[in-house]
Amino acid sequence: MASEDSRLRENYVSSFLEDDEFSSMLNGKLFRPGKESHVPSTNVFSEISTILVKFHNVEVLKQNYGRDVLRMSYDMKAKLRELIDVERSIVFNYTDKVNEFIIELNATPAKLRLIADRIHEAFPIESQGPVTIVIHEQASSLDDIATVYREMISELVTRPFCHVHSIVTCAGSERISRLSDRYSDRIEAQIAGFLGKHDIKQAENIIMETAGLRRCDSAGWSLFEVTQFTAGLINTIAENDRGGNCRSYEEVQDAINYGLRTLNKETILDNVSLALRIAAGTGNSEGSSISSQVESVHDYITKHYMNHLSLSDLAEQFYVEPSYLSRKFSQTYNETITAFITRCRMNRAKELMQDENNKLEVISFDVGYDDYNYFSRVFRRFEGISPTEYRKKLVAE
Repeated sequence: MASEDSRLRENYVSSFLEDDEFSSMLNGKLFRPGKESHVPSTNVFSEISTILVKFHNVEVLKQNYGRDVLRMSYDMKAKLRELIDVERSIVFNYTDKVNEFIIELNATPAKLRLIADRIHEAFPIESQGPVTIVIHEQASSLDDIATVYREMISELVTRPFCHVHSIVTCAGSERISRLSDRYSDRIEAQIAGFLGKHDIKQAENIIMETAGLRRCDSAGWSLFEVTQFTAGLINTIAENDRGGNCRSYEEVQDAINYGLRTLNKETILDNVSLALRIAAGTGNSEGSSISSQVESVHDYITKHYMNHLSLSDLAEQFYVEPSYLSRKFSQTYNETITAFITRCRMNRAKELMQDENNKLEVISFDVGYDDYNYFSRVFRRFEGISPTEYRKKLVAE
């Protein structure tokens, strides 16, 4: 399983980094209001340490700044500079990651830890949500920032999966190699066995109690371990539901991914239970009001597509059983709820691209994506070309 763990970890890390992002890093592009600047040469900044600050609850950032990503970037960097109080330091965030900030500075390990504590104190978890700080103590130059960033992202997934601030110090592969295989072959076989007997209650008991997913926060699971467990679990459930609608599981996985990004255990547990209900075929009996409810959901999405929306949240808001809502929405509009949300976002993005003054990264944030690389991949799947290529095509026309 060691090689499988390594593959999963690489896939997780690669979800943060793409080739075009590496180019951005190596070219030294910083996110400034209204312009791109270049990092000073390594003759000025050499032998420096790095701190990564990741805010997990992006919805809070959006609300605090009225979705104004430029003002948010400027204000957050200014606040971090005040907290650092170190000469010859750089604070920036890559255009692709609105909720991650990089600090480059000359400081001792003790000073780095003091700065991390200051940042956590300045952003209380009660109002800001969990913040992870990754410290890369080993001195390097700005020429190595892409490698350093990848190492920090790889270490970030070792943080505890719970609603607390966390500080992680880069330790190479040593810490990652100690992570447990929570979704073991034995657990998988037990779950698959009960699913094969259509005993959903026992399957859920294995997941929540025997394997311990319900206690993942108090039992000290890492973010990587929860990610690995839920990915394997949803695959097992979907594979055993051969007559089911795979698109419903995609919606569940999308919601679980959001729970992973925001360290929200309840979101994950709710959607694991939803996946089991889908596998059991549980749904509402046909009612006369379902058509109006589905139409209401459709109308709501058209007005709120830029916010985080999930199948379970929509079902709760409109008092419909989630798996039933998913099925009836797909039957009515010939696409899943997730696909419709994506279409609304892409259509709005294309409208905004017509104005050359709108930065692509800002457009991505405005239509509901916190990660430009992810937006770019979705856009390419939707349109067949990248956002950059689409804009060039608009200009040429």
